[in-house]
Amino acid sequence: MSEAAEVVENQKELNPPLEENENVEIVENENQPVQEEVKKEEIIEPIKESVEPTEENVESTEKKDESTEERIESTEEKVESTEEKSESTKDKDESTEKNDEPNEKGNEQQSNNGSMHKLEPKSKAGSVQGSKDENMNERKSLWNIDQLIQQEIDTNEQEKKINDDKNKKTIDIIDELDSQPEEINYEEIAFADSDMTFNDSNELSNDIDASDVPTCELNKLDVYKTACKIIDVIPISYYADNMNNEELIMRNHGLGPKGAKAISESLNKTQIKILDLSGNWIDSGGKFLAQTICNNCFLTELNLSNNHLGIKGGEPMGFMIAQNTNLKILNLSRNNLSNREIKAISEGLKENDVLVSLDLSYNKINDIGALYLGKSLIENESIKVLNLGWNEIRMKGIAAFFQCLKSNQGITDLSINNNGAADIGGAAIVQYIDSNRVITRLNLKSCRLPDSIAGPLFKALEQNNGLVEIILDSNCFTDAFFPSLNNFCQKITSPRTIHLEDIKLSEDINKKLEQLKEEKAEFTFYL
Repeated sequence: MSEAAEVVENQKELNPPLEENENVEIVENENQPVQEEVKKEEIIEPIKESVEPTEENVESTEKKDESTEERIESTEEKVESTEEKSESTKDKDESTEKNDEPNEKGNEQQSNNGSMHKLEPKSKAGSVQGSKDENMNERKSLWNIDQLIQQEIDTNEQEKKINDDKNKKTIDIIDELDSQPEEINYEEIAFADSDMTFNDSNELSNDIDASDVPTCELNKLDVYKTACKIIDVIPISYYADNMNNEELIMRNHGLGPKGAKAISESLNKTQIKILDLSGNWIDSGGKFLAQTICNNCFLTELNLSNNHLGIKGGEPMGFMIAQNTNLKILNLSRNNLSNREIKAISEGLKENDVLVSLDLSYNKINDIGALYLGKSLIENESIKVLNLGWNEIRMKGIAAFFQCLKSNQGITDLSINNNGAADIGGAAIVQYIDSNRVITRLNLKSCRLPDSIAGPLFKALEQNNGLVEIILDSNCFTDAFFPSLNNFCQKITSPRTIHLEDIKLSEDINKKLEQLKEEKAEFTFYL
């Protein structure tokens, strides 16, 4: 075997040929150098830059750097040995070419079944092909080395990125904690209540009240928000924004029992004088408002109408009326108040000498409830305006109420409209008008008053010069009541206001009423 053939066989053993399915592009340029020299600095510097140690993982990074440098050194040694072998192979190829020039024609290259090119000894083509295979193998080995180095670089870059993200997150958390002021745990300071349950079947807990709130720690807004959090209710932004005003009108905001309780916790820290919470379906939450308002020294007017207070929320109102010394106007209409709640309210009125106006209309007060109120008003003379319209008081209840009211010298405006006075109750009303010189306005609309009451009623009005307005709309009067009215108008010269709407009269009587209205200019008729 010639020297060229031996060199080719050695090259095949060192660098086996590529498989068919590996698509490696080889530039067939005989004059192209095998591979440019790989500089040590070009390999080491990007690796070192990508594997800089982080603050948290210095030791692990140093170990990885040492292993990486060892791999690089071994790789460099392989590259150097490969270069030396390639140079020696080139020298042998050149010498072989010179010796085998005469036999060049006899040694032709042959191919067998799509395999790699076979080289015949002592041929120039064979030596060139061997050089190409050698270059290809050398490039393959170098490509594998580049891939290994690139994998190491990518791995180190990923680890560095992960460590940098961790460090950044840690620094951000520390900065955030440093910038945030220390928060007060209002739940522990104020009124944490582990028994607060608000199921539909359970009553509201009574363990929390405004006295539990330490004034040195919490302001009114903090108290309100903390109460909402404990009670598990969304704060009402309108209340939070306007709680510093003297007048707060907050109708139909859907408070419910929980919302009313939350407001009650902070109400005594405000300076609200006029509070309107009508139409909020407060229900049993009324007892918490009542407990709070007992000690409120600013509130003078409170409207809790149309809140379905019932027994749970209405009965505590009696205790509030008895204890509060500043409230002057109270509206409890449309709250399903029955005799039980009215009894509590009546007891509160006996102790109160400040309340001026009380509205109990559109409730469920019957004859017994009217008697409770009448007895309380014997002792109470601070009430000036009382509205009992649209209740369930009948003849006996009206009679008992007005019998008690005869000795009252405080009420100036009384509404008893839409109750069944009839003739018995009407007679008691006539006696009250005749004996009382304080009343100035009396509403008897739709009280079923018959014609038999008209004569005594207008005679009593002749004696009572203080009663300047009387409302007789929608009663059971007929044409027979007109003579009594005409006599009254002819005798009285002081201005009076008489309401006679929705009364079924004949055309003749209506014409006479129109004529009377023109004659008595000082009178005001509503026909």
